[in-house]
Amino acid sequence: MSNCAQCQMQTRQEYLETLDVGCGDQPRGDVNVDCYRYSKQVRPDKKIVKTCADVIADGQYLPFHDESFNKVVSFHVIEHVKNPYRFLKELVRVSKNEILIVCPHRFGKGAKMPYHKNYFTLPWFRKALANFKCGIEVTVTNFPKRSPFQILRPEEIQVRTFKKEWVRVGYSVQK
Repeated sequence: MSNCAQCQMQTRQEYLETLDVGCGDQPRGDVNVDCYRYSKQVRPDKKIVKTCADVIADGQYLPFHDESFNKVVSFHVIEHVKNPYRFLKELVRVSKNEILIVCPHRFGKGAKMPYHKNYFTLPWFRKALANFKCGIEVTVTNFPKRSPFQILRPEEIQVRTFKKEWVRVGYSVQK
């Protein structure tokens, strides 16, 4: 095999390390997927934002082979999709090892937006991921109180799953 072919093969292996599903204009992966070329979400400055997607595809129907990526990340996307179970199934299918999902907590301040179709709690993720035989680690983030009279409520859920035979189960709350 020539040096050029080895370089291409090595680059391709590194390229398939992380997939970011729903990258928007803030890509975090080696391969970035979004269902739009231009963001449909209304921004405060009313500008149309071009996404940084390498691939235009629906997160519920990803155009990749099984276990194509070591890690799959999705930040604030699952609350927008029509079928969150199908979305999770696709993330598990294309991931070889790890999946990281971050979304607003159902009772958080940022959850009830007009463009959100779904609202999540910890038991929802526990139940949804039970069939996939994944280890699961869930973290709930509470933003700091601004006054002693403010009610502390969960704001964000971070779900990390592991597709290994061993199971790592833990629930923690960060303040």
